[in-house]
Amino acid sequence: MGIVECQRYARIAGHPPSLAFNYHETGGAPHTMLNTSEIREVHAACGAEVVILTRAYWPGSEWRSGVLAVLNDTGLGGVAMEFNPGDFGKRNEKDFVADVLAAGKKPFFLLSPGADGHTQEQDVSDALESYIATGVDMASEDTYVVIARYGSATPQPCPASNPGCVYGAHNSVAAALRVALQIRDRVAAEVLEHSSYE
Repeated sequence: MGIVECQRYARIAGHPPSLAFNYHETGGAPHTMLNTSEIREVHAACGAEVVILTRAYWPGSEWRSGVLAVLNDTGLGGVAMEFNPGDFGKRNEKDFVADVLAAGKKPFFLLSPGADGHTQEQDVSDALESYIATGVDMASEDTYVVIARYGSATPQPCPASNPGCVYGAHNSVAAALRVALQIRDRVAAEVLEHSSYE
């Protein structure tokens, strides 16, 4: 658990961040989530609501019970669920989003596309279409998708062999973002069309 980044942000921006993402790096063990006292510590140090990390939300799992134990904490702003390509649709995402939204918090899907041999835009499209098909509330303005790029801190050109690049028309974070925005616009249009029939 660290607070250096949020304090650095506050010094540079002149104000605290709107949210502070904080977790324990545990690999596959279900203890990434902060407990109540840790949330309050980060909240006080960062001056922002805290976003915690889970990697699943299966009924009866430690991942789910860890989230539920702190979901009503006033210092908690949201919960992120991290995915590797191809993992979506296997972690009870619909209940995750429903419970987090019902508690007045923000659910985040943290996606790391391109590491499985598919393009970044294909991985993001597959994930979002999977969430929509399984009934995840992707129409809520409080449901977020974060496209993560792990590795080099320096933006690089995007040859097809570099799945971690930021810029480029194909197989880049920018291309994945374009696909995500197209799907968002389609979902918004479908919601608008549906509400006009009611």
